[in-house]
Amino acid sequence: MNMLAYDLLIPIIIAICTNMLAMRTRSKFASLVVNLMAFLFIAAICVVALTYGQTFSFSGFISISHLSLLFILLFASSFFLVSLISYGQSRSYTSLSMLLWFSMLGGSIVASSINMMPIVIGLELITVSSAFMILLDGRHRAEATIKFFIVGSIAASFFLFAMALVFPYDPSLGLSIISGNSEYVALAAIMLFIAALGFEGAIFPFNFWVPDVYEGAPGFVTPVLSGINKKVAFLALILVLFTAFSAYVRFFSPLLAVLAVVTMTVGNLLAIVQKRVKRMFAYSSISQAGYILVGLAVGTQMGISASIFYIFAHALMIIGAFAVVMVFESANMRTIEDYRGAYASSPLFAVALTILMLSMAGIPPLIGFFGKFLLFSSAIYSGVAILAVIGIINSFISVVYYSRIIDVMFSGTEKKTIRATRTIALAVIAIVVAIIIFGVYPQPLISAIHSAVAQLPIA
Repeated sequence: MNMLAYDLLIPIIIAICTNMLAMRTRSKFASLVVNLMAFLFIAAICVVALTYGQTFSFSGFISISHLSLLFILLFASSFFLVSLISYGQSRSYTSLSMLLWFSMLGGSIVASSINMMPIVIGLELITVSSAFMILLDGRHRAEATIKFFIVGSIAASFFLFAMALVFPYDPSLGLSIISGNSEYVALAAIMLFIAALGFEGAIFPFNFWVPDVYEGAPGFVTPVLSGINKKVAFLALILVLFTAFSAYVRFFSPLLAVLAVVTMTVGNLLAIVQKRVKRMFAYSSISQAGYILVGLAVGTQMGISASIFYIFAHALMIIGAFAVVMVFESANMRTIEDYRGAYASSPLFAVALTILMLSMAGIPPLIGFFGKFLLFSSAIYSGVAILAVIGIINSFISVVYYSRIIDVMFSGTEKKTIRATRTIALAVIAIVVAIIIFGVYPQPLISAIHSAVAQLPIA
């Protein structure tokens, strides 16, 4: 194992061990400081490695590439934002921090995988850690935990079954191109992989319990489930489909296109009829998964790059949105009508949530607009303009329920007592600033993504 791998692994292990010690002393501030230092160390390593173009492979299971470095940077940033959001809200912050770093380890394993075994191990590490995060808030979260764990178990079963089909043709289970006389077996394996990661990534019709889990989970855990776990699933989908099965793009592209259309449409239509804000954002998150699938359905480097850009964009947007929802829930504001007068009570969070929703709706000059522009442009350029048209229509549909919340927040003058820690405010401000900056000047992120995707064996 080379030094770059050690440099990325050591801060994660140190953070896990230190948070274990902090659990004994119940020192939340010490845990927060360790989380900050570990995040800064990992971020610095990723930025330096990306700048100097360093890539390493070893062991036949793990490889540190541009793509893995990008996603490790995303996961580290996302987990640190969640750490800030949960500070002062979670009754077991040190335990939560330890579980967050276990999830970070799982996400890093998936991002660096060049074999199917590390992918399933990383996904299960995330699933188990997230299940315990939900339970940290008390036994009344048992239903959400059970539903989440059942869905994760089903996904693992499908993934392992798909691996069993691949094994006779590639006993190493490496992410090498599978081709030859095994076409029907490969197609069956592809469908199982899509189903497995569809459960993990909230793709319709595999997302039947996603809104229940999001609503039943604590406010500080929902950003993990929606902003990080789902993105790990899409990364795994990209690695499996566009490396091991890149020879079968023409077969699975139409399936992904159908799933993209159905997912974004069903998610948006069901979001419109919701009265509880958290549940509405859950269905909105499902529709956003449909947009990500548009680029994957295109199946070109341009399409994959657009999907990865939107994965980054949505991770920021949904983490910020659920952070604000958690703040408002602390004031017993749960339904859309409860948000009346939110601006009068807390201008900062009302404005932040407005910007986040406008970005998710695809309004310029925010990162969500540029992400959708890339996705729909890739579809038009590849001759599947119908995907772009349906995506644009769905974006207009999403404006309906986003604008309803915005209208309610800025109407009414009744003030409610809204309490939020400085760390939550800092995290939300950082997310909003990033959304604006990358919306106005996305070129550095686009260039990094293009160079990473260029290493994948796609046309």
